Formats: sequence, structure tokens, C-alpha cells
Amino acid sequence: MTEQLPPLYKELPGADVSLTDVLRVLANLFQAEAVSDYCYEMDGNVATGRMWGEQLTAGIELICWDGQLLSPLHYERSADASSPMWAILLTDSPTNLRAGVKETRRRDRGSMAYLYNHHLVLNHLFQSMGSMRSVLIRLKPSVWAEVLTQPSASVEVFIQSSEPQFYGLHLTQTLLTHFDWLLDQKHFSENAPWQSLIHTLNICSEIFQCFDQRDPQYHKGLRSKDVERLYNAHNLLLSDFQAPPSLENICKQVGLGRDKFRQLFKQVYDATPYQYFQQQRMEEARRLIISGEHSVMDAGYMVGYSHLGHFAQAFKKQFGYLPKEARLK
Repeated sequence: MTEQLPPLYKELPGADVSLTDVLRVLANLFQAEAVSDYCYEMDGNVATGRMWGEQLTAGIELICWDGQLLSPLHYERSADASSPMWAILLTDSPTNLRAGVKETRRRDRGSMAYLYNHHLVLNHLFQSMGSMRSVLIRLKPSVWAEVLTQPSASVEVFIQSSEPQFYGLHLTQTLLTHFDWLLDQKHFSENAPWQSLIHTLNICSEIFQCFDQRDPQYHKGLRSKDVERLYNAHNLLLSDFQAPPSLENICKQVGLGRDKFRQLFKQVYDATPYQYFQQQRMEEARRLIISGEHSVMDAGYMVGYSHLGHFAQAFKKQFGYLPKEARLK
């Protein structure tokens, strides 16, 4: 039986579309009611929570979501070469782990930052119901002349590219700190506009610094269809650390050959699939240990290691210290 997808909505993302108009389009998607021109309450069948936007300064706009997704949502971000705009999307869908009466939030394995341009068609299919936390930074042409001046050579190539560009970057602790601050505002921060701008500029700075460290040979255009495939492959790769799917199975599910998949994955995520999987499972293990809710042995088992010595060796290779020392760092 063919899986039935939710209705497809299309959003035009061009720089000539005002922030208030973009918010109204998104409000229709999420069945949200206006609290003000820049703040919406999501309380329908699609989602609950809040969505809000801020015009921070010349060429920089911010849109935030903090709530719960109740039903699948499918929308397409259309390409528009005549209306240049660049975007940074940070997404973190935490889950709750219960230990007695205490709740601790952990970062979802899909927590990422994505950098892309206006030549890219993005097809978003939100199938996983639950917590929805995202920050979208919209960068318009004036930002490069008035705010983010003198970009590096690699960032300049990204800005000037006439091909679809899409890159995934890990949410570092610094990025998570700024991300959490922006979402903790809960609505348009009229009392803290400069603080919102500072946190947003710090996000942009770190994202572009990370991008600048990548091998220039991977700064290439990417077909929109391949972006969708790689996004799905990323989620499949991290779906189960204890019993990860094989590379062959992932390639089959997303419709890419093994060599092509490895090449494109490296281009977008700056690591081979195996390197990326290993990095993320060690990050997960460290989070579990630092939380204080799990022993070193339990953390190793939860990320797929049955032998404590092998786990400790892999952990030290990535972080430079043993798992038992993680809480002291």
C-alpha cells in the first residue's frame, strides 16, 4: 500500500517577501492565530506552542518555533533566483528522559544547523510528532554590505553561487547556548532586541567559521532532490546506535548508489557516513554520562558497545580523555 502523504503547501522565500507576510503564510501552515503582527499562537490540529519573528537589523530576520507537532506537515520552500536570500536553520527536537520524578531533556540525534541559498528547492516532510524547536535566520542582500561585511573567500563563493547550496553542520555547545537563549524568549523580545541581534550574529559568525574550515573542493552545487535524500539518509543513519542500518540499506531506502551517497554525504556533512556516525554516537555517549543518569558501562551499551574497553578506546580517540573523566571536563 502506498503511504499517504499530508497535503503539500508551498512557501515563496524570496527576500522581497516581508517578514510579516512570511509569518502569515507559515501561520496558515501551522493553523496559528495572531497574537500580534510578529507573534502567533499555534493551537490547532497541526501544532501547539508559539511561533514568532523579529526584524533584527538591515538584512537579518529571525523566525522561531517552540511547541509540539501533532500531525505530519509537508511543505516546499521554492527556489527564486530573482530574489536572493540565504538561510541558516537550526533545529533541535529534545525528548524527555524520566528518572523517578525527575525529568531531564536531552538533545535529539537530529539536532543540526543547515546553511543553504535561494537556488535550492527544499521539500520538508515532518513525520515525527513531538517537540518542535527551530530557529530560522533569513539573510537578505543588504546584510553583506551593512552587517556581515568582508566575508571570507569560501563564504563569498557561497554567497555568489548560482547553484543550489546546502550544508549540514553540527550544533556545537556555543551554538546551542545562543539557540536556547533565542527560544527561551518565547516571543518577540521587545525588551531585548539588541540581545537577540547579538546572539544571532554570534550564530552566523560560528556557522561561517565552521564552513570556512571545510575543504573547498566540497563547496559544490547540489540537486534539490539529492538534498532531500541526504536529509533522510542522515536521520536513518542515526536512528538506532545499538543496531544501526547498513550502508546498503540506507542507500536503497533513499535511492542512491553507494559511491554517490558517500560522495554527497561528505560534501554536505564534511565526513564520510561512518566517520559521522562514529562522531555522533560518541557525542551521545558523552551526553549520557554527563547527565549523571547513566554509568559509563550503560552509556557504552546504549550507543552500541558490548565491550567496555573498546568503548573507552573509541571515546578517548574522539575526545582525548576516558569516559570516566567526562563529568570532570
